[in-house]
Order: sequence, then C-alpha cells, then structure tokens
Amino acid sequence: MFDHSTTSRVAVLSICEALLIALNDAKVLPENEIMGSLKDGATAHENAGGSEIEIENQKVVAALTNGIITALSQSFHLAEEGSFVDTPMLRGQQIA
Repeated sequence: MFDHSTTSRVAVLSICEALLIALNDAKVLPENEIMGSLKDGATAHENAGGSEIEIENQKVVAALTNGIITALSQSFHLAEEGSFVDTPMLRGQQIA
C-alpha cells in the first residue's frame, strides 16, 4: 500500500539534505556549522521527554538525523576529494 505520509516525510528529508549540501557548496554555511546544527537537533530529540509514544517518535527522528549526519559527512569528504557526490541519503530506503 502507498503511504503518502511516509513518502512526504522522506521527500522532506531528501530536500533538506540536498539544500544543506547546496548551502555548503555555495559557501553560505560551512560544514562545521551544518554538522553542529544537525548534531544539536539529534541530541535534543534523543533527550526529549513525553509519553512513551512521543519518546519513541523522538528517537526515530534522532536516528534519521544521525543518518543524515553520516551521509553528509561522507558527501563532504567525497567533495573534498573531487569525487562525484550523489545525494540524498534516503534514496531507495524504506522508512517505517
């Protein structure tokens, strides 16, 4: 079954990842600022309170953010080497 909600969320993450890479490529934001902001966001979600379901959802958001951190780190490293960088990190992955 096609899940519009999940598809929309994956699209948003893909767009955000691509925009962060573009901001870095255009020298608008340095890599350390991008990575720092993402790490702060992931930490906030990892430590968020609430009901059991809310905490579980926050952990999923933290895991997705950490996945973007990993993918961007690899992309930035490849770009420094002059290699072709393919984005976004969620292409072809299924998010539950």
